[in-house]
Amino acid sequence: MIAVVPRILGTLFYYTPDHQPTTDILPAIAELPEYLNWQDIQQVRELCQTVVYSNKDGLRHDYTVLFEGLGEMPAAPWGAVYRDPENLVIGQSTQAYRAFLARESMAIDTGVNEPEDQFGLMLLALAALLEAEKDEAAAELLEIHLLPWAFRYLELVEKTSLNTSFYPLIAKITRHYINDMQQLLELSPPTVQLYR
Repeated sequence: MIAVVPRILGTLFYYTPDHQPTTDILPAIAELPEYLNWQDIQQVRELCQTVVYSNKDGLRHDYTVLFEGLGEMPAAPWGAVYRDPENLVIGQSTQAYRAFLARESMAIDTGVNEPEDQFGLMLLALAALLEAEKDEAAAELLEIHLLPWAFRYLELVEKTSLNTSFYPLIAKITRHYINDMQQLLELSPPTVQLYR
């Protein structure tokens, strides 16, 4: 399986818009439709052509709203917030994900004290597993740790009132990707109650 799509999307959901990994990867957004056999390639093509990265101040503000918080976060990027009844940032699902990462000998050290189940970091971990040809582990990451909450998170990103359409469009593209991977790999994520 190709790892470039989760690498691009993970970068966009993790790094600030003015950080070099993001600025380096921006031209690849237009090429996303070519990297995967998308179920709805026309829709993905249109979304990728619509993504605009021009209002840098607006993008920085949007990043702060979505990933750093200005008051209450409208779409918290950590899985445990959705899966824990008290919306804890580090909950049981975070601990289970940490155990999964340890089992796969993956250490996530961002230099920032944050939970590993941040959406962008999880996509980057998925990319690393795919690059290492650990397809079973990649499927497990998707099925057990990401899919139970990913669509709700992406829905909230799409609905959040922001200065630009950049992140809502990236969320729509990511929803297509995750849905396509779920169907391709015939994944059946556990049904869990979401608290957000």
